Amino acid sequence: MDGLYLWYVDAVQRRVSEFVAFLDLLIINGVAVRWIGGGVPAVLGYLTGRSFHRGQTRAYALWIVLGSLFLAWFLIAR
Repeated sequence: MDGLYLWYVDAVQRRVSEFVAFLDLLIINGVAVRWIGGGVPAVLGYLTGRSFHRGQTRAYALWIVLGSLFLAWFLIAR
């Protein structure tokens, strides 16, 4: 019985776990973490950062006022 269990662990279970580890590296690390988790927010941050954050105090004050008005509208409209 121990020999059968050893064969199952060595032949079947190890190959399945290696396949799952490969899929983890390919899908989770390759696509989700590097592309979606790293690339998309970086591009969006670059595009919005260049558009909305120019380093001018008046622009920052405008965003604070607009955000406050939106928040007040949201709280009152509820």
